Parts: sequence; structure tokens; C-alpha cells
Amino acid sequence: MDTPPPIFDPNLVATLMESLIFGMYTWLFFRTWLISRRNSLRRRSPAANVFQQTTVVLYVLAAFHVSVSLYRVLQGFVYTPADVRMGYWYEKRWEHITYFAVHSIMSWIGQALLIYRCFLIYGSNWLIVTPSIILWLFTVGVSLFCNYLWNVPNIASNYSNLLNSLIPLTLAQHVMTPVLTVFRLLRQHHESRVSGLQDSNSRINLRTVSMVILESTMIYVVLLITTVILQIMGSENRQIPTYMSPPTLGVCFSLITIRLHNLSLGETREKSIIFTIENRLVQSTTDAEDTPTPELRISESRSELSGALQEPKSPIVFSPTELES
Repeated sequence: MDTPPPIFDPNLVATLMESLIFGMYTWLFFRTWLISRRNSLRRRSPAANVFQQTTVVLYVLAAFHVSVSLYRVLQGFVYTPADVRMGYWYEKRWEHITYFAVHSIMSWIGQALLIYRCFLIYGSNWLIVTPSIILWLFTVGVSLFCNYLWNVPNIASNYSNLLNSLIPLTLAQHVMTPVLTVFRLLRQHHESRVSGLQDSNSRINLRTVSMVILESTMIYVVLLITTVILQIMGSENRQIPTYMSPPTLGVCFSLITIRLHNLSLGETREKSIIFTIENRLVQSTTDAEDTPTPELRISESRSELSGALQEPKSPIVFSPTELES
């Protein structure tokens, strides 16, 4: 009789956490997709198309990745006998190869998007992003070699240091490139304020954009730091943050789009409210300047008084529709 799987198995817990994060990522992705579609109807640029299409590719890969993870759990804990259950995770099977391949491709795309955004912010300056590109190429080479070693497990132990360097390389990329991006945005924000071009009452500015990018990216960075710490400790639980990486990467990019959209939407509503109030004040001032003489006011007040007895006037109020428009 097969024994049930352990309650706290790293592969089982990791797959569960990945599925939960993917569920949250699904909701964020569809919100991001709707925002991108609305923006594309107003203006369409090559950079916007790149980010929109890449976001869809990341979600498809993440969905495929979590599907393979669930399939591996079923194979490892349901359809595999208990006496050979541990050996399943080290067999050369298509689901294991596909799992690590999709994980690597998503990591490459995420790093490439970071580099592309930094490249655009620095005005298409290749010199700035050259170190990031070199690090990205080195990370891709190490990832390809690690996937090759998975097919040749008998020599994998000879390259343990190279295998363990993959996560730190990814961490370095996700720290260096966003820091360059945030530095450029903060510097531009400071120059705009000094020159007087920056509106001090604006709700969204380059400083706000830089903080949104930094805070959203830190989610993935914290996950990578946790993986590195568990890897140094030699803990088997390092599989848990490793499994969580693909959907978390998509969550970070979706959060940037959604948060910036909400900030711009809130600023638009505030400007509409201020514009409506200013128009009312200007109208009130104009009416006050056109006030009639006392004699004419007395005659008009008598007629208004007789009319008021029949139909009372309603005061001027701001409707919620006017305030939201």
C-alpha cells in the first residue's frame, strides 16, 4: 500500500505557493492587459507594443510553467510508488527538462525587459546598458549550460560552483539595472525642479515613477535574496522560492503598469475637480460684477419674490458626476 506524501515536502509546498501566486498574477495580468489596450487605442508606439506583447508572452509561459509543476506533483506523489518516489525528481523526463527550460526563458525575458526600459530612459544610450547586456549574455550562457547538465547528471557535481552562481547572477542583474533606471529618473526629477519645469502640486512625477519601479522590482529581488540565503545554507527548501519566481516576475511588471495607471487616473480626476471649481468661481465673480443698481434690484426682487412663492429656487451644488469628470 502506498504511503501518502508528506505534508511538508519542498516540491509539494513550492507547487502550492506557485499556484497561489499565479492566481493573483492572473487577476493582475488581465487588469494590465485592459490598461494596455486602452492606451494603445489612444497612442501606439514601438516601445508600448514591445511591453504589451512581452507581457502576454510572460503570462503564457507562466501558465505553462505552473501546469507543468502541477503535472510533476501528480506524477511524483500520486502515480509514482512510494518506494521510488524520491528517484522520480532526478529522472531524465520531459516534464523536468521543460520545467527548467521555461523557468530560464522567463528569467531571460524579464532581464531583457529591464535592460530595454533602462535603454529607453537613458535616451537609447548603448554605453550605459553595455554592462547589463554583458551580464545578461553571461547569465544566458550559464543557464543553457545548467540545462545541459540536467541531461548529464553524472558530471553535474563537477560544476557545482557554476550551477550555484546562476541565482546570484540573476540577482545582480535585477539590482543593477533598476538602480540605473531609478538614478536617471531621480536626477531628471531634480533637474526639472531646479529649472522650474516640474509642477510641485502634481501627484505623479518622475520621483513617483522611480519609487513605483523600485518598490515593484524589490518584490522579485527579495525572493532572489531568500533563494541565495537558502542556497548558502544548503537547505532543500530553496526550491520553494525558486518555484515562486516565474509568476512573481510577472506580478512585478503588472504592478508597475497598474500603479502608474492609478496614479495618472487619480491626478486626472483631481485636475478635473479643480478645473470645475475654478470655473464656478470665475462664473460667480462675473455674476457679481454684473450686479444691477439698487433701484433695479428692488424691482427685480419684487418680481422674484412673487415667483419664489410659486416655485422655490434650489441652491447650487456640485454633483458627484461633475466632481468625478
